[in-house]
Amino acid sequence: MEMAIREYFELMEELGDVINQQADKIAMLSKRNKELTAENWRLRKMKGRIK
Repeated sequence: MEMAIREYFELMEELGDVINQQADKIAMLSKRNKELTAENWRLRKMKGRIK
């Protein structure tokens, strides 16, 4: 029984690591999305001024 509990906690730790890695990727992609959205807005503004 004790072995099963230890294995369970090891699996929980691994799962926590995976969740943290995915959360980091989500944060990075969210930041990049904001950057691209701002760049797209600037390009649209510039296009309107050129015409």
